[in-house]
Amino acid sequence: MIRSIKVREDRAEKLLTFLHNIFKTPTKPPTITPTPPDLHEEIVQKIYELGEIIGYTPEKKWRMEGYEYDVVWHKPPRVGPKCVLKFT
Repeated sequence: MIRSIKVREDRAEKLLTFLHNIFKTPTKPPTITPTPPDLHEEIVQKIYELGEIIGYTPEKKWRMEGYEYDVVWHKPPRVGPKCVLKFT
């Protein structure tokens, strides 16, 4: 269901400016910095644990067809993972 809200005219411009600032496209691409190994492992572990909590069978360092994924979630008897996570 799509809902709409009414915005008073005196607040409309402020709202549009706010939304524009959130969704504006940066003029240059952001600098990508590699994730520190310890933070990477921590994130992988949290996602692994989340998969267990919600009923999946998680697996780390899963390989298939030349690709390696950090975490996959299986839902037996499905062949192959239901969800995958790969950090670069």
